[in-house]
Amino acid sequence: MQELDDHFKEQVKMKPAAIAQVSEYLVANAGDTKTAGEAGRVALQGLDANSSLQRITNTPYFKEEHRFLNNRILDDWVGTLANCTACHVGAWVGDYRE
Repeated sequence: MQELDDHFKEQVKMKPAAIAQVSEYLVANAGDTKTAGEAGRVALQGLDANSSLQRITNTPYFKEEHRFLNNRILDDWVGTLANCTACHVGAWVGDYRE
């Protein structure tokens, strides 16, 4: 949230109050919180406690789970790793089962 001038190659403009509100939400719902439970623990396994990855797609867990994806599948069908619902139809409600 401190680097909104270059947020994934986009410039994000927000009022300071909105930045504070989003930051509070992100901290409260991060993968290393008690509420994240087992899913957060699994997703963050293999990461240093001080790391600050911006994308779940850069975690060792994600890379291992999606190792079968190749560029052709991504380009022709999925489009981007951020398109979770291409493979996980319940992703929009937090269900990532295959």
